[in-house]
Amino acid sequence: MRISRFFMVLSMALIQGSSFLWAQQTESLSVVDKQATPATKALFLNMKRSSQKGIMFGHQDAVAYGRTWHNEKGRSDVKETAGDYPAVVGWEIGDLELGAEHNLDSVYFKDMKRLIREVYERGSINTISWHANNIATDSSAWDCKQDTVVRSVLVGGVNHQRFLVYLDRLAEFFHSLKDKDGNAIPVIFRMYHEHTGAWFWWGAKQCTPDEYNELFRMTVHYLRDVKNVHNLLYAFSTAEITDKAHFLSRYPGNDWVDLVGFDTYCHETPQQVEQYKQIMKIGLGVVSQFAAENNKIAIMAETGQEGIKVKNYYTKVLLPLIKPYKISYLLLWRNAFNIKKHYYIPYPAHPEAKDFIQFTKNKSIILSKKAAKIGLYK
Repeated sequence: MRISRFFMVLSMALIQGSSFLWAQQTESLSVVDKQATPATKALFLNMKRSSQKGIMFGHQDAVAYGRTWHNEKGRSDVKETAGDYPAVVGWEIGDLELGAEHNLDSVYFKDMKRLIREVYERGSINTISWHANNIATDSSAWDCKQDTVVRSVLVGGVNHQRFLVYLDRLAEFFHSLKDKDGNAIPVIFRMYHEHTGAWFWWGAKQCTPDEYNELFRMTVHYLRDVKNVHNLLYAFSTAEITDKAHFLSRYPGNDWVDLVGFDTYCHETPQQVEQYKQIMKIGLGVVSQFAAENNKIAIMAETGQEGIKVKNYYTKVLLPLIKPYKISYLLLWRNAFNIKKHYYIPYPAHPEAKDFIQFTKNKSIILSKKAAKIGLYK
């Protein structure tokens, strides 16, 4: 009887183990890059699973600078207010494509590489956005008066070869992200974002849906298949959306996207706050449902309230909005050191610091130490 029971227990364990491995292999097939490094595939799987338990909290440029400091080792406004680093740190690589030494927010790329490694070593996540310069006018991403720029960088376009040089520089940067043992550090690449808006050269008024989709696919193909960059998860994030059809109106397809999300910001009047709530509910509902149905990861790619003028924004507005949804992470925008009113996280003496601390202590919110226990890269 005991022997039979032993074998029964052993058989059950083997079946469960086999089921886990099968599920892991099946899930990994949905990753855009089938040759992604093991750590990159593990990040995808663990982000997906962790979204069932809580929401990782993120902050743009969190460890590069803050409200009153710039490039000081070990600092973070999130940590100094809430006692821990964010679980997700956002980075911007705009101007890298030009061969510049620092990005458009004055973060040197050599420092960014070091800080990305530190974030990774803490067991947290790095996500990278790219405000690519307008190659047709040699101006910023916000130079969007033309409707031919995207067409010009596609295969056969007048600026195609020059644009590949942009992508070469990005590939070199991604290849340079290594841990202490020389292994590639996985990062999320969120390119051509807010494309349902009209304020970037890749926006809805600046190109057709087919042109946008081809731009997205071309970039993935070139980085993955030509430059052999295999440490990226690819994120797709719109601006504000009205429904699923709007969200999918410029969607390149499941074969090209790992994470889905959107960006929206809260303004300060009561009417604007109510409008923000409705936009968030619609967007979060769409992306979380789409992610669940298509084996993707749902994220709140960018949000926040500039200057934190809305009382109890974190606990009374933001938290009730995000808690009902299975999203992997939430990212608030940056605390600029050189623009007085441009910040989204309170410093310790700020009137809303207590509210922010209460927000981060909610069991649904995951900061860096809690994220490290998940083992995101294993």
